[in-house]
Amino acid sequence: MPDGHEYKMTLDISTLKHLGIGLYSNVPTVLSEAVANAWDADASRVNISTGDDSIVIEDNGCGMTVADANEKYIRVGYERRKEEGGKTRKGRPVMGRKGIGKLSLFSIADTVTVQSIRNGERHGFAMHVRDIEDSIRRNESYRPEAIDADPDLKSGTRITLSGLKRTVYGAPLKRRLARRFSIIGEIDGFEVAVNGGKIGVDDRGYYENLQYVWNFGGGGKYDAGAGQEG
Repeated sequence: MPDGHEYKMTLDISTLKHLGIGLYSNVPTVLSEAVANAWDADASRVNISTGDDSIVIEDNGCGMTVADANEKYIRVGYERRKEEGGKTRKGRPVMGRKGIGKLSLFSIADTVTVQSIRNGERHGFAMHVRDIEDSIRRNESYRPEAIDADPDLKSGTRITLSGLKRTVYGAPLKRRLARRFSIIGEIDGFEVAVNGGKIGVDDRGYYENLQYVWNFGGGGKYDAGAGQEG
């Protein structure tokens, strides 16, 4: 076992049976949960890389220790707002609510690998759908597999989804994420990129069929054809 780390998913099996391990049915909704977690970790940057059979979500947030992973991340049902308050250390409003969004990752992947570093403590673990389902059938606690973390991981958290069950498309993914988050951009200090391309307001696609938009209260008008404010 790498570095003597041990992980245990803290959740009553009957609860897991009730919730299921596939909460959502589409990729953008699932990845939105990971982006929200990065925001709550005070990250300034999130990179999403998509491949034929994998998705990697990496942020430069505060990261996790092994204790954090056990007591918070894989403790399904952990209510951050209740136990830590409604603000992050940087003063951001916390997005996470009931601590079950992480289960949605299994909606689109057979294996979820998490690597993280905090206070110089680098570690990793992998969770497999089949093993979780076996634990449910046996009515036993599930213990994720400890793995060696990539020494190139210098900060934050890297989540790798492999054995994908659904196809991922770059442009539609950027549009859906852009529409889900109003905090993406320089104003809030939160950059999200998909395959190297930063997500911006234009990715929302709201102005494609408009000629003019007037902003009352200090914006002037938006020339949809020119793509700039007058």
